[in-house]
Order: sequence, then structure tokens, then C-alpha cells
Amino acid sequence: MLTRKENPPGPLHGTAGMSVSGLWQRAVDHFTGAVAYVMDAEGNLIVHNEEFRRLFPGGQVPTNVLRWLLLDPTARDEILMHWKDTWAPAVMPHLRHAAELRPDSPGLARFQQDVLDDPVAGPIYRACATTPVPYYDGEELPFRHAVHGPGRIVSCLAELLTAPGARIMLIFFTPDAEPAGPLSTPGTPATPATPATPANPATPH
Repeated sequence: MLTRKENPPGPLHGTAGMSVSGLWQRAVDHFTGAVAYVMDAEGNLIVHNEEFRRLFPGGQVPTNVLRWLLLDPTARDEILMHWKDTWAPAVMPHLRHAAELRPDSPGLARFQQDVLDDPVAGPIYRACATTPVPYYDGEELPFRHAVHGPGRIVSCLAELLTAPGARIMLIFFTPDAEPAGPLSTPGTPATPATPATPANPATPH
């Protein structure tokens, strides 16, 4: 590969992308105004900053980001808005690509089989996982933030040079516009407007 001046088409050993320097925790902690995290080649979360933790209800971060994106029922139904039409087609080709690059990875093989066996994700995976990896920097996806509510995220993805297959993700969240006024709770009548107090009539002379 060096003679031909090309990068290897796949990992040169089975542990590539599975071990990342602890210095990355210090690095992501210095990102402000953006969500930052690093995951290994199988999608396992390695390090993250505080903004990443605040994305999730109760601050409970997933141990495997890719598995959470594709198989977690709460994520699919409540957090990853329009999951079937937006998130699934965006993420599933990444799983297929990772599994092809690492055919000897038991973690990826098991993950891919779990997706295929899932009654919701399985049919979608069979339909869209063979498409080219669709990711590009600046991709927008709808997301329900645990603190800020519904909005959209814009993300940037890069591979770590010293750990091929491991990736760092930067996410910028923009909340949707606030509603024009307070909404009444469903099933309860709206609070009637308080009538204006009439001005005191002029005193006759």
C-alpha cells in the first residue's frame, strides 16, 4: 500500500479502531457550544462531553451509540423524530459498511443480526442497508433534546488517524421556534381572557 501510495482498504488488524487514547476525554471536554463524543469501530461510546449527556432523558447516555440509534424503542419512538424516514436510512448503511470491513468482529456480527431480527428495524435494514453510505458533513436530522425539546441537529464526522474505524462526532443542536403563546393542557378548557377594566367615567360638572 505504501508503494502504491494508497490507504489500506480495511483495518490491518482486528483491534484497529477499538482502542483510543484517554487524552480524547480531555479533548472533547474543551468543546463548548457543541455536542462531542468518540465511539470505537463497533459504535461503543468511549468519551463524551457534558453537552452529549444533556441530550438524553435523565442524562443516561447509551453504552453503544449505533445500537441505541437503531434498536432502542424509546429512541425510535420519542427522541429520533421521524426515525423510519430519516434516521434509519441515514444510519443503517454505516452498520453494513462497518460489518463488511470487519467480518471477524463478533460484536458487529451480533449487532447486525439483532437488527435483522428486529421486527421494526429488520425490514428497513434489508431495504436500505445496501445503499451507499449517505453521510456528509452538515447533514440535518430531527431530534428531541431532553432539555430543549424538539429541534434539528447538524453533525460533522471524522475518523481518528491513530485509531482507524474509531470516530469523533460533533453535533450542533438548534431548537424549533417557540410556540406563539402558552398551550392549554389537552382535555382542559382554555383559561378565559380577563376582561379589561373600564376607565372611570368623567365626573360631570
